[in-house]
Amino acid sequence: MNVRESDNVSLWFKRAEDDLSVARALSDKKAFFPHIVAYHCHESAEKALKAFLIARQTPYPKTHDLVVLLNLSKNILPEFNILAPPVSNLNPLYIEEKYPFEPVEDYSDKQLRSFVTSAKQIFDFVKAKIC
Repeated sequence: MNVRESDNVSLWFKRAEDDLSVARALSDKKAFFPHIVAYHCHESAEKALKAFLIARQTPYPKTHDLVVLLNLSKNILPEFNILAPPVSNLNPLYIEEKYPFEPVEDYSDKQLRSFVTSAKQIFDFVKAKIC
């Protein structure tokens, strides 16, 4: 994807924050829909990383792969490497959870907490870099 003037960093980051808020709220309620919590955790991380790349006027491919987005971010600031573990935790969730090709995953409360924690780590780190 080419960075366009219409790309608004604050809107991307607000959407990342909204996804994180939804994931946290649903997980706090002993999630009736754990796959939705997982999906929103991935979405938050993806949008936060894209907000960073847009802020740095860095083109990125049309992708939902957090590893690709992280690698582009690390090319700008090597300290993004600290996000490798939370990115690895969340990266598989997009394909598994967005499309109905497989049965819905029934994640444990512990897994959901790890997903929310990972998304928050990514969000907080990126926030510190762009705000």
